[in-house]
Order: sequence, then structure tokens, then C-alpha cells
Amino acid sequence: MIKKEFVVTVEQGLHARPASLLVRTCRKWECSMTLNTMEKQGNPKSILEVLSCGVKCGDKVTIAVEGKDEEEAMKSIEALFKGNFQE
Repeated sequence: MIKKEFVVTVEQGLHARPASLLVRTCRKWECSMTLNTMEKQGNPKSILEVLSCGVKCGDKVTIAVEGKDEEEAMKSIEALFKGNFQE
């Protein structure tokens, strides 16, 4: 299992477009994943669960991945956060 903490720097938080980019990135991988905020937990492969977490700019989130492709999955998620959710 790999866990990493990220700070959301997108001005609107994980809403609409950034959330859909996260979901699209996570769905590419077979490993299981969780997204944790200070208050909620959700599956980053589900747009409804990501949006229901209500992540705002400046919030910290922890993403955990576990499975055979976990390293590649985390690298792609990390690139998304580092690139400020630019395609």
C-alpha cells in the first residue's frame, strides 16, 4: 500500500473539472484506492464520492492505493496534483 498526502491548489478545489480529471486518472488503474479528507472518505474512482468530500483549495487530502499497479497509479495521481490538474 502507498499513501501520499497532497494539498489541493486548484482555486475551485476538487469541483467539476478537477474532480473529473482525478476520477478519469484513477479509473485507468486496477488497484483499490481511497481518498481521505479530515472529515470524509471516498473512492476517487467515483465522481459522486469525490464531489461529496467537498475538498476546497488549501485542503489536505490523503490518497491510498493498493494493488498490483499501485506504483504507476500513484505516479499518475501525483503528476495530476503537481501539474495543478492541467491536462
